[in-house]
Amino acid sequence: MAKAKIIFPNQLFEQTGEGCELYVLIEDFEFFGKFSFHKKKLIFHRASMKFYEDYLKSSGLNTLYIDSADSDSLAAILAGRGVSKAETCEINSTSLEERLKATLSEHGIALSFTPSPAFIQTKQQVENDLAGGKKYSLTSYYIKRRKQTGILTDSHGKPAGGKWSWDPENRKKLPKGCKLPKISFPVENSFVREAKGYVSENFPDNPGETGHFFYPITFEDSRNWLDDFIENRLSLFGPYEDAISRNELIIYHSLLSPLINAGLITPEEILSRLPEYKPQPETLPISSLEGFIRQVIGWREFMRGIYLIEGSKQKNSNFWGLERKIPPSFYTAQTGIPPLDDSIRKVHQNAYAHHIERLMILGNFMLLCGIAPLEVYRWFMEMFIDAYEWVMVPNVFGMSQYSDGGLITTKPYISSSNYIRKMSHYPRGQWCQIWDGLYWRFVSSHREVFENNPRMKIMAKLLDSQSVEKFKTHMKNSEDFLGSIF
Repeated sequence: MAKAKIIFPNQLFEQTGEGCELYVLIEDFEFFGKFSFHKKKLIFHRASMKFYEDYLKSSGLNTLYIDSADSDSLAAILAGRGVSKAETCEINSTSLEERLKATLSEHGIALSFTPSPAFIQTKQQVENDLAGGKKYSLTSYYIKRRKQTGILTDSHGKPAGGKWSWDPENRKKLPKGCKLPKISFPVENSFVREAKGYVSENFPDNPGETGHFFYPITFEDSRNWLDDFIENRLSLFGPYEDAISRNELIIYHSLLSPLINAGLITPEEILSRLPEYKPQPETLPISSLEGFIRQVIGWREFMRGIYLIEGSKQKNSNFWGLERKIPPSFYTAQTGIPPLDDSIRKVHQNAYAHHIERLMILGNFMLLCGIAPLEVYRWFMEMFIDAYEWVMVPNVFGMSQYSDGGLITTKPYISSSNYIRKMSHYPRGQWCQIWDGLYWRFVSSHREVFENNPRMKIMAKLLDSQSVEKFKTHMKNSEDFLGSIF
């Protein structure tokens, strides 16, 4: 009896494996219908999958492509072709894995899993490394992984440059008039053109724009994209990784997340193409190389491990008891708050914003507005090209919204307008008064939490030190704004 390999949109690995008679690419509901996904994300999936179909066929492999309209019939289609066994890479979505197991079992098809090249560690390895504590520490995990791999460590197991993390060095705003490096975008190919038509026809009402699609969707273009980052942006990635720009999308970031999350390039390949660290502060500061490596072997793997262990718990959490829905202005960029509207506009146009825009502008403001964590999760899942359950559950419910009560962070990531201005060139304005009003309203509403948090109790003291008139002004500014958008 035949054995099939089931390939989802985030499993497009160059190494196809052996031992299967049929390779099945499927536009599963998880990736095409579960949310109202951004059009550019759908274009990315469709184009990269059609490229991968061509890649498999050109490799002489028997290939079947199942469109989104027929994805519910996967098990029946396989059974009709005499398939009795199926395999797929480790699935990092609890709901998808359970659904796939159930539907294949109903048709008598045995399912097995292979390790995913999208991650350095297997599921079991990352779970073992994170086991044993009530709280989880990215720093502890990252240092452990540096020691295990020997990356950026000397022969005595000490960190290159004398520090495990150079994150405190990486908090500069862009200089005024800064000229950013020109980015080499891939040429639009036939797969992208076909995908644009497909998405326009089948998903006309989904959010986002389809024009100026610049994401790589082939192996070669993905490698070129990585090399362009290493050659032209990596050296200044560290100092400016938290910088906020009104108009610039990429700045010095790699924007590799969609590619690595889809399988077009793997973390192992990324690490193999990075230059070996040697003291060269003029051309490649340790703060930049370490900062980037921390994202690849630390943050990304850590978040996947947290999802595997605590994802279900996080997804059902609502520490603050918030209930508001996402208002339409968070899709139309008409909130009247310039930094927020600019970030929403970037996401609407490109399905992307960098991590500080996500955490300290979008997520921060949503939390201050009292939006329910499931609503925030849905918005991020819909709007971002690199969003998948394994990464968005711990990021939204853990880091961004502190909905899990501090399972992976020691404090909620909220701020007044001061932080935004510190990391950008936005001038003072009415938006600052609104943002600050929301901030102090939130602190006041949850003052007991702040009083009992060693890293945040100073905010409760600052709240108490405000004059009655100042506090009333904050409350009026916040309530007037909330009344205008909800």
